[in-house]
Amino acid sequence: FLCNDEESVISDYYHFTAETLFSLWRTYSSLDTSISPYGETRLPQPRRFIAPHIPTSRWRDYANLNQYILHAAFPSTGLEFQGDWEDRAETLRPYFFDRVVLGDRNAARIAGSAKGRTNNNNGKAGEEGIDKAVFQADKMLKSPHWWMPIRNNVVTFAAGEDADALVRAKKKRQEPGLTTTPPVITYVTRQQWGKRMLRDSDHAALVDKLHELKRDNEGWEVNVVQLEELSREEQIRLAAKTTVLLGVHGAGLTSLLWMQPTNQTTVVEFLAPGSFSEDFEVVARMVGIKHFTVWGDKSMTYPSLPDKSKLPARGRSLEFDSNDIPLNADAVVALIKRQLLPAEEEA
Repeated sequence: FLCNDEESVISDYYHFTAETLFSLWRTYSSLDTSISPYGETRLPQPRRFIAPHIPTSRWRDYANLNQYILHAAFPSTGLEFQGDWEDRAETLRPYFFDRVVLGDRNAARIAGSAKGRTNNNNGKAGEEGIDKAVFQADKMLKSPHWWMPIRNNVVTFAAGEDADALVRAKKKRQEPGLTTTPPVITYVTRQQWGKRMLRDSDHAALVDKLHELKRDNEGWEVNVVQLEELSREEQIRLAAKTTVLLGVHGAGLTSLLWMQPTNQTTVVEFLAPGSFSEDFEVVARMVGIKHFTVWGDKSMTYPSLPDKSKLPARGRSLEFDSNDIPLNADAVVALIKRQLLPAEEEA
């Protein structure tokens, strides 16, 4: 894997894991369209991960998740950074790699469109304007289970002493895509971050409503967490068992990558009304997870998404990073019920 990105991209958990690594594997996975629902693949792990523009000391994110995820996903892959690349260059000799997957985020943006997402005449969101490396990579052939080898490697790695139980569960070979255990609802809160937070009263109402939902449904589990208070292993283990992931737009939603895609698995992303980001919507859709964007009491999902050409650019939108984002807790709980309960039970 040859990553042509710069430090500002690599040293961020979301950008590294859900864009760079995600896109590189998506491209590579096109060579095996028979990847199974259990993550079985005939593809060998990449021999090297090379980032020629990044100093060795500058690729780690503040939470130290980047190196953890890379080693968990590809335990035998060697790492080379700027100094190593310069060492190669100084030998004045050519180097031959029999297969290279080249990732370049800026090139992918150019291949997309400066206009962003637009709607077609039917009111449905078009995709020709998505300036994401992940979307450009997804135009290639794939197995619907292309991400499972990475997801399973990371989850098993994080399980540690519990890894044997995961292996035994895999051997039972339950029908993939179907939920057989009580749902787990995880709300990733940013209320202590000082940036991009729910209105305090709406956050409190949501927490109350989620616990009420748990009381009304035997066996259901509800978690309200600040991910920075959990270890890396705890974050991944929690995501791996989560059925519905909730939260304001932020790096914490990258946890969706470790969720098990089923007929109920859902990501609910809260944004300030009138603002929009396709970061997690595209990633969730690519791994087979339902995604909803919520504005107050309104929820939207693909293909009926906001027309970005009619919204202010993210960098010029004060609302996007607001610390007073409104949210209707009753509407969120109703959405969760629609995703988790059969129609007759909900009624």
